Amino acid sequence: MNILIGADLVPTASNFSVFKAGDGVSLVGEELLNILNKADYRIFNLEVPLCDNAAPIEKCGPALIASTYTISGYNALGVDLLTLANNHIMDQDNQGLISTINLLNGNGIAYLGAGETLEQAKKPYNFQLDGKKIGVYACAEHEFSIADDKAPGANPFDPFESLDHIAEMKGECDYAIVLYHGGKEHYRYPSPSLQNCSLLFPVYPTFYALVFLMRPNRRVILRISACNASVSSPSFSLQRQLVPMVEGLFMRLLLSLPR
Repeated sequence: MNILIGADLVPTASNFSVFKAGDGVSLVGEELLNILNKADYRIFNLEVPLCDNAAPIEKCGPALIASTYTISGYNALGVDLLTLANNHIMDQDNQGLISTINLLNGNGIAYLGAGETLEQAKKPYNFQLDGKKIGVYACAEHEFSIADDKAPGANPFDPFESLDHIAEMKGECDYAIVLYHGGKEHYRYPSPSLQNCSLLFPVYPTFYALVFLMRPNRRVILRISACNASVSSPSFSLQRQLVPMVEGLFMRLLLSLPR
């Protein structure tokens, strides 16, 4: 089975019209679109609420928004699953999250990592490929988007609970994929609480993602993925002065299990 994992997929002013038109070639190029089309399953991070009414929250950094018509671009790329566990999914408050969820449901695109309650946000997503069960778990570092017992939002990483969630999912799947989204706005390094962890290192000025792939009895592979698969920002010129890489990466998982 061929699973393709990309990171942030964000419509911006520079490509709103291309997303609206559903022009996959203009969005990612013919070569990459062919790779996407050949994959059995495609996973991306939706780093923006999709809604038509602006209601920006007070926060550090930009409050992102993209119109609901940009869903055509996600359909053109054949996206199967979007993770909402990130620091921007609540940028347009509760109504932005609800609009996003309703839009994805209406277009048959699965999602995980956020919800109207913490119980919904922490649920993994399972799917079948080649007769095998794949589980996906998504969580995010605490910033401006985190759900709690009384508020909607993204699934928080909690070392006392998240690892139990992962262990439970792993025991029920042939493969388990864990997607972690972290970083602090305008801070180019892992946050201080995570800097002593040797598995984390910055691959993008403000954000990084960890992708773990596990079998029920052991961890099989660990990969690091840069967080911007498709996003444009006026601040990129500054970011290029700070670090040598601002381009996104894709990870392709070619999986098989002994019969």
